[in-house]
Amino acid sequence: MHKYVKLGLVSLLVIILVGCGQFKTKPPLNDLNSKSRVSRTLLELFPQRRNTEWIYEGFAEYGHRMKLVRISRIPNRIIHHIDGEVADLSGGESPRNFKFKVRYLFTGNTVSEQIIAADTPFPHTIKNLVLLKLPLKKGNKWQQIIVKDGKRSTLNAEIIKVGWDNLVKQNVLTVRYRVPMAGMPNGVYEEYRKFVKGKGVYSFEKTFGKNPSDIFGYQLREIKIGK
Repeated sequence: MHKYVKLGLVSLLVIILVGCGQFKTKPPLNDLNSKSRVSRTLLELFPQRRNTEWIYEGFAEYGHRMKLVRISRIPNRIIHHIDGEVADLSGGESPRNFKFKVRYLFTGNTVSEQIIAADTPFPHTIKNLVLLKLPLKKGNKWQQIIVKDGKRSTLNAEIIKVGWDNLVKQNVLTVRYRVPMAGMPNGVYEEYRKFVKGKGVYSFEKTFGKNPSDIFGYQLREIKIGK
């Protein structure tokens, strides 16, 4: 299991070798039943079977599970509805709600993560984040306006690596997201996500304090594809 940077300590990062060839853009998928027209390339990055489960583990014994409970097909959209739960390390003594709900929204050239319901144990900072945008090539950049604590800011995202990973035995696509935010190193919140074809989000890292070493992260331990 990869180790994440703990407060005041430096740990190992996942090594991604630069490569190419696995994330070629394909023609949009035209679903005649739903009249949806979405990116086949983006869909293939994520599991497409209902009841698929992801199990993640990370920093300070953190862990969470997610389950793809429903798929909606509407004009020009496909939506994956996901229920999840963060591991309760208090043994049931904490009053917090450890359950959460997210959606993956697929369109013609983007896939976004929308946090529908979540308490503080769920660590994702941006409630509506454009995860990926075509083309899936190193150097591709995009921007979006986000609202955090009532303040509008411009988030900048970039695909910084596409390459073979010897542990995963597949190509891995790495995206960096940056947005101005108080209390972060140099006033900038930074997040990294790695994607693997057929699995979706493979790993996640984010800054959480003023020091550059204040980094929280998790990665995929197991995926169970639905039947």
